Amino acid sequence: YAGPSNQDIMKEYGVQSAVSYGKFGAISKLLLAGLKMFHRIFKNWGVAILLLSICVNLALFPLSRKSYQSMKKVQECSECKECIERCPYDLDIPRLLKENMANVDELKEQSLLLS
Repeated sequence: YAGPSNQDIMKEYGVQSAVSYGKFGAISKLLLAGLKMFHRIFKNWGVAILLLSICVNLALFPLSRKSYQSMKKVQECSECKECIERCPYDLDIPRLLKENMANVDELKEQSLLLS
């Protein structure tokens, strides 16, 4: 089928199954429904796309925030590890690294309790 892929037109001719949305068809259909809803309200595809993008970003914001927080903690721990490795004094490095990892585990537990 090489005609239009508008689902409403395709239903008239009984070829709506010619369009495949892939493995994530349910998500694709949900996003398409949201896009059509915004287009019905604002009568502008550009505005509809922008609003859909904003809605998706707001829905995924908690996951992004948690990811950024964990990356920051890992970066802080790696800085501590580099500082310990550069230390010119004779230190018990395995013990210090073990204590550092215990602090990391404690931070993880605290962040899980707070969220």
